[in-house]
Amino acid sequence: MKGIEKMKIKRVKEIAYGDQIAVELDINGKWQKGYGTIVVIEGYKFIFVPRKYSNGINIEAYSLDSLKLFDSKPMSFITALLQCATKEGFMEATAPLAIRISEQLNKMKSLNGWKEIFRGEYLSAIAECGARSEKERRLLKEFDSKGV
Repeated sequence: MKGIEKMKIKRVKEIAYGDQIAVELDINGKWQKGYGTIVVIEGYKFIFVPRKYSNGINIEAYSLDSLKLFDSKPMSFITALLQCATKEGFMEATAPLAIRISEQLNKMKSLNGWKEIFRGEYLSAIAECGARSEKERRLLKEFDSKGV
């Protein structure tokens, strides 16, 4: 990832903000494009996607390992407009969300345990939203054949 900016915050090893990308995510049980900023927290990649709602904006953090919503942070339209207009402002506005995610990740004794959780959620997303590629169809078939 080019252009990664890092922040060091107390209690958090490192939060790195990367490029903006578009990714298909499991949004309410359907594959939908989400456009947002890559954020690496404790070695796990997330995409922070701003989504408009009637009462404001939600910054939704989706795991790129599972493609499912991990956490979110609501904010008003005014706050989003004033604080998220620049990359630095976006980093400052979303830092509390990144810290909260880091704390959630660290609650599990081993960060490797999250790999299994994210893999299970990824399979769940494929089962719920449908396989998009031959690789995903094979993963789903393999999962079904194990009878888990």
